Amino acid sequence: MPMTGHAPHRNPLRRRLGAVMAASVVVMMVGMVAGLAGAAADPVAGDNPQERASRLPVELRLAIERDLAMSPVDYLRAADAAARAAGMARDLRARLGQRVGGAWLDTDTVTAGAGALNVAVTDVDAGRAVQAAGGVPQLRSITDDDLTAGQEAVGRWALALPDAERALFHAVTADVRGGQVVVRISDGEAGRALAGKLPPAGRAPIVVDFAAGGPPVAHLRGGEVIRFSPGDTPDAQQSATCTLGFNAVDTGGRAHLLTAGHCAEGRPSVFTEDGTPIGTVQTHVFDDLDVGGQGDDYAVVAVTNPALRPTPDVDNHDGAAVDVHGAVAPLAGMAICKSGRSTGWTCGTIKQARVEILTSPPDGPQRLISVLQHDACSRPGDSGGSVLTGNSAVGLTQGGVLGPTPQQCPSDIGQPNFSVSEILVDDVLGDFTGDSALTLLTTTGDADGDRVRDVEELAADPTAVRDDNGDGIAAFLDPDEPGLRAPVVTEPADGARTTDTTPALSGTGRAGATVLVAVDGGEPVTAPVRRDGRWRVQAGELPIGAHELTARLTAGDIASQTTTVGFTVAPPPPVIASPGDGTVAGERRPQVSGTGLAGAAVTVTVSGVAAATARTTVGPSGRWSLELGADLP
Repeated sequence: MPMTGHAPHRNPLRRRLGAVMAASVVVMMVGMVAGLAGAAADPVAGDNPQERASRLPVELRLAIERDLAMSPVDYLRAADAAARAAGMARDLRARLGQRVGGAWLDTDTVTAGAGALNVAVTDVDAGRAVQAAGGVPQLRSITDDDLTAGQEAVGRWALALPDAERALFHAVTADVRGGQVVVRISDGEAGRALAGKLPPAGRAPIVVDFAAGGPPVAHLRGGEVIRFSPGDTPDAQQSATCTLGFNAVDTGGRAHLLTAGHCAEGRPSVFTEDGTPIGTVQTHVFDDLDVGGQGDDYAVVAVTNPALRPTPDVDNHDGAAVDVHGAVAPLAGMAICKSGRSTGWTCGTIKQARVEILTSPPDGPQRLISVLQHDACSRPGDSGGSVLTGNSAVGLTQGGVLGPTPQQCPSDIGQPNFSVSEILVDDVLGDFTGDSALTLLTTTGDADGDRVRDVEELAADPTAVRDDNGDGIAAFLDPDEPGLRAPVVTEPADGARTTDTTPALSGTGRAGATVLVAVDGGEPVTAPVRRDGRWRVQAGELPIGAHELTARLTAGDIASQTTTVGFTVAPPPPVIASPGDGTVAGERRPQVSGTGLAGAAVTVTVSGVAAATARTTVGPSGRWSLELGADLP
């Protein structure tokens, strides 16, 4: 049965430095106003700005007033002036050629509606031509080509940087106003060190703009286009276009993508649709049940680009996303929807939760695989995409029966759709356990149960491990992050009573930490927390009465909150020596004696009779005695 796979990317992707660059979203801004002239429309002759303003949508008029501090009429007048200036810049560039070094409008003249055009020129004669056309000449030696060449030189340098340094690089701009190349780099020690390595930009001077915060962040969502390539660029003839399924993290909290395995065969490098590097294929499975395999078809891509941000959702192809709350195993009859590069969202019902089927990838031998079957439409390019039921992840699109054309589904001609998907819970996530475990990135996940969502406990750099307290456990798996949990005191329990005046104090805490235990505000006693997470200290002699115990943990420079429990040391029960148990007394007020804790008060009650109650104190020798205060019947 022929099944769809990935969509081979046959046409080389023309990468331009002016679009997206390498690991960062790097915008190359060419500020030559003349370059925009072809897109500027002349205002309609005789069309009154007041009338045009009245026809603007209410939302647009409000935005103009809010964001530009202009009236809609002034805005339209300024736009008309800017359109005329753009045409003037285009004409001057055509006439003066390399003697032009850029053109721009001053902000104040634009908002005032005057639209005065500034044009950089290299000689006086060119300046006169600008004046004659109604512009303002700015004399300097740097040309537009100088700026472009300098910009491209810096761009090539940025593309070749290691990932960690490339993440510090934001953008490079040909600044026509200043006649210089402006490079935007993250502020901080590492960014300033990178600025010291900038290459020369030809004749154009370089200015560095140190930016607070990180570079622009690009999100990676399920359902988005990804490209697999055999080389270090997505331009290769044999690259494959597929779909990202879901995001996951390893035990260190580093980001990984889940998608179809057949997309990754012979193609270890992964890119976004616009050519931005994502990472490398870490695990690739596309095996055959007939030859002893598990019949799986999935790939795990390790994200190596620190400027990307994997998110716990799936692109809804309309400017928003569908949250992923968790993962569930498939069930026949379950309603599902899938998101893919070619079809967007299509929905259907799971027909079989597990089926063995012969698949025919476009560039390899047939394989017998074990998958779930549903009737949502799938087309070439959807491979690897997200399959959900509600907000729960179910699988990764593997393939489907082709329609009459690659652009059609079988249902387009009245035939049932037949699609299959790799099973996420059992066949993908189930293959990764222990130190290799993968955790699906969700909007609600809390792997360590500390009431802080996993997505909030991951490092800002998706390639890095976040371990703030340095205990070797990633933050999203460690309820002690970013500090230490307070220790638990197990003995004595809060509110407990004990007769031991030198009680052992014990509890649990993070292995390897040090516990500091104090009683009644005294000097703390320290002890290590053993490998099994338990600690124990011995208290000194405690007087009879109520006491307060405090305990906290330290590990290096990190200290936990304090745990406080209250307990009471009570004297042990006294021993009655006389009268002996079962004896017969010959008097109505027998002498009662015994032993007990020296200094403790002893209360004697006979048969609950109040008149027979007497009190005494245990002497220094530990003995006590008394005579009853009333006759016994």
